[in-house]
Amino acid sequence: SGRRGELFRQIREAVLGRHMMAFDYYGRYGDMTHREVEPIQLLFKEYTWYLKGFCRARGAMRLFKVLRMKRVEVWAETFEPGPRHQEEMQGKAEAPESAAEPEPIEVVVRIDRREAYRVYDRFGEEEITVLPQGDFEIHTSCPLDDWLYGLILSFGPSARVLGPDWVREELERRIRQMAAVYGIR
Repeated sequence: SGRRGELFRQIREAVLGRHMMAFDYYGRYGDMTHREVEPIQLLFKEYTWYLKGFCRARGAMRLFKVLRMKRVEVWAETFEPGPRHQEEMQGKAEAPESAAEPEPIEVVVRIDRREAYRVYDRFGEEEITVLPQGDFEIHTSCPLDDWLYGLILSFGPSARVLGPDWVREELERRIRQMAAVYGIR
């Protein structure tokens, strides 16, 4: 999308010009925090884009998933790389924003074409395949946690997990739990 291309351009310019950035960041559980970051590098790993930078609030290097960054601002203020960035130079800053985040796995989901607006809002273009009849097949790699299950469930009957099987089984278990809460057998 144009919006995403614009975002990458903003981040690249901030990294190259050593400009401070500010943005709202959505965590794994949908919680939002405002961040002020000294951006060091834009990198692609585990099938998704991350911004590596020094987070002033956390006082440490962090990896931010670009898809979870909203309302991004690039400030005129610049920063000088210093000792606080050295751990990055030695490759020790691979801990994602949530240090205990589980290993990402590849999940394949088919989503009904009526959800086009939400599909493009939630997934990166590189994760989306449009099928001949107009439905979407999503190949996304992310930590398997409540955030991901919540995201899939939020599409209701419009989404179906194609694999891995154990992810589909866990979703079925959660749906049965929900049904039981409402007395549905």
